Amino acid sequence: MGVNGDNTVDRLKAATGIADDRVSAHHPNGTGNETAMGDFFVTAIGRAVGRSYYDQGSVTDGSSNPPAWDKNLSVPNGDSVNGFQTLPSGKSGSLDSNGTWTLDSSNFQQGEKFWIRVDMNTGDFAREQVVMDQLVVSSTLNCNILNRVDGTVNGNDVIDFEVEVDGYDNVAIDFEYTDGGYNSDAIHYNELIEFTTSTVETATPHLDRIDLEWDDTGTSGTRVACDGSTALDNILSNGTSGNDNYGVKVTTTVSDPTNQNAEYWLWVYFDDSTASPPDTADNFYVQSGKPPPGDPIEGKIACTQFKTGVIVPNNLYNVYVYLTTDQAGNNVFQDEFVSFTPQTGTAGSVDQQFDPSGNKI
Repeated sequence: MGVNGDNTVDRLKAATGIADDRVSAHHPNGTGNETAMGDFFVTAIGRAVGRSYYDQGSVTDGSSNPPAWDKNLSVPNGDSVNGFQTLPSGKSGSLDSNGTWTLDSSNFQQGEKFWIRVDMNTGDFAREQVVMDQLVVSSTLNCNILNRVDGTVNGNDVIDFEVEVDGYDNVAIDFEYTDGGYNSDAIHYNELIEFTTSTVETATPHLDRIDLEWDDTGTSGTRVACDGSTALDNILSNGTSGNDNYGVKVTTTVSDPTNQNAEYWLWVYFDDSTASPPDTADNFYVQSGKPPPGDPIEGKIACTQFKTGVIVPNNLYNVYVYLTTDQAGNNVFQDEFVSFTPQTGTAGSVDQQFDPSGNKI
């Protein structure tokens, strides 16, 4: 009896938690239904590598000849699991070659939710009668398990887990399946089955992005000043379309979810690589290449603007961005630059994102 010929009713009772010697008593609908010991077999559990709801381009886990069953779990492809979104809107990702699940171009934020899947190869009733109770979450890191839903997908038994991010830097979940020995010969029985991702918002403060907009379309332009009160080209009430005196707006976004720094101050310098805090910032406007006294702008999300004066179109210009943690400009937190090429009578924008190490994304 059993895959290895050593299963007993006592082991079945341990697996299902039902203290009844009648095999039919372990049926989901109780006694009186046709039931066999094999209906509760589990031959494998983990991630079924070849199933169509996984990214088939990212299943090797470091091997050119991956096994059929793997212990590294994944987020299934598709827009929904059991009617729920698999990932937050706008996010996508895949399992990389070392078994870590990675978002393509962003990070999970605190409070965001996603779903991971555990596959299994089972008898008719093993999923609901055995595995649902005996597959346990042995540990979690920076997350909460909100829900588990079992069912079949494309004829395959699965259990899906809803995960909520509740920390920074990485998320890890460890699972373990044991059932008192009834399925002790199953692949990955009593082994660590895990999900890990390091594409999670970091607690380390860093410049997250710079957004730059430029405008030479006059008073009716669609680009607007930081406060939204006027067209970007008209911030000095001198907006004239096509005169190559551009309005420029710079917005910086700092990630510091645990408020490790009390303040962030934005300093901007137009096409001057020699300037840096506490030199006078080019905030608000530039006249004949020389800025008037300008104060830095405070905030994790900070916006400043200036007029370039008449410049040569179709040339590349650099805007140098500094962030300091003090208004006096003595403590530089991060410095970057963003480039743009203005064209006469038009408007445009560029943006640049950064990872926690300061590398451009």
